[in-house]
Amino acid sequence: MNSFYILTLGCSKNEVISSKFSELLTRKGYIESKNEQDADYIIINSCGFIEDALLETIEETIIISKLKKRSSKIILTGCAVNLYKDQFIKDLFEADYIFNYQDFYQFFEINSYENSIYRRLSDRKWEYLLISEGCSKKCTYCTIPLIKGKYRSFDMNQIIEEAKILKERRVEEIILISQDTAYYGLDHNINRKEHPLEKLIEKIYELGIEKIRILYFNLDSLEKGNEVELLEKIYSSKGVIPYFEIPFQHLVDGILKKMGRNINFETIDLILKSIKEKFNDSVIRTSIITGFPGETEKDYLLLKERLLKLPIDYLNVFAYCDMQKAPSYKLKNKVKSEIAVERRNDLINSFEETSKNRLKRFIGTEDEIYIEGEDENYYMGRIWSQTPDLDGLTYIYKDDKSKKIIELNKNNKVKVRILDTFFYDFYGEIL
Repeated sequence: MNSFYILTLGCSKNEVISSKFSELLTRKGYIESKNEQDADYIIINSCGFIEDALLETIEETIIISKLKKRSSKIILTGCAVNLYKDQFIKDLFEADYIFNYQDFYQFFEINSYENSIYRRLSDRKWEYLLISEGCSKKCTYCTIPLIKGKYRSFDMNQIIEEAKILKERRVEEIILISQDTAYYGLDHNINRKEHPLEKLIEKIYELGIEKIRILYFNLDSLEKGNEVELLEKIYSSKGVIPYFEIPFQHLVDGILKKMGRNINFETIDLILKSIKEKFNDSVIRTSIITGFPGETEKDYLLLKERLLKLPIDYLNVFAYCDMQKAPSYKLKNKVKSEIAVERRNDLINSFEETSKNRLKRFIGTEDEIYIEGEDENYYMGRIWSQTPDLDGLTYIYKDDKSKKIIELNKNNKVKVRILDTFFYDFYGEIL
């Protein structure tokens, strides 16, 4: 029987898609290989969101072509193919097949991952739950609508069935992901005062899953004038962790408008203040793009000034990348790439001390964590304020006490007290 190996590039959503591919292929009779050298089919689930991701896709394809056995076939699929299929067919000879997802389904005679509740799971205590695909926004820097098509909310009953499987596998924390979780159900439901996401969270909680984390929550998907009320209702739902991952991309109105972001700084400021008033023990993460076309030095300095005053704990900064198929490619007044990178680095460095001071509030707090890894000197896990793959880790020094306690805890769950911070990482002791 033929074997396969999947290399996943890009974001958490691609990770979920690959895990569903794995299960669909296994149910079809294929055998999953542990490495690319032994597989008959090497599937590269690509990312093409930014230039670096596109280059990584090309580089990994070339590298694997040199490692694989002669009879193996490389199948390149995923986001990068949806954007550059014709170019890959012309230039990327190392790939034997270049498939969009529809081609992929037909080749292996499997169903779409969008209709599947089954996936290959690890033994970790948290899992992503993909609740939609596509995006209907018109952000000028983004190619997701071209890659994935219009926003499509997955059927709520289907999502709940998948959540049941996760619960049966003893998953304790579900992380809701999407191109825009705040828009879930609104492509079908025009009554935005009763948000479908509330109902979805309620049903997940009723399964006995008491930790629900929401990522990719775009404020401009909420009904204008009711943003604060809707956000508070969603995050007040039982089980929801007060972790707000809200991508702003910028904080200057003129740049936000050029980006196609349907929000302004006044609204952002108002909502963040309301979060801190309503959810005092909350954590806020955002993303920013520096060097967007038209961003002047004055704009950047205002962005920096506002960012350092806002109650943001975690930050991800991207230097603008001019993608040929994004609408922003046609904008004038381009910022030189070296200036965009310089501003990115400056923003990260400026924010580091601010973040460190804010996260000091966790020193002395206690939480239960799972030990998810270890090295020569430390055990590693996460307290509630740290999201997998985004934020730092909590490190516990290996001494006789910690070793003994962990040996006695067969499920690797221990109670810790935070002693110190280092940027996004925490250091703690087992109680």
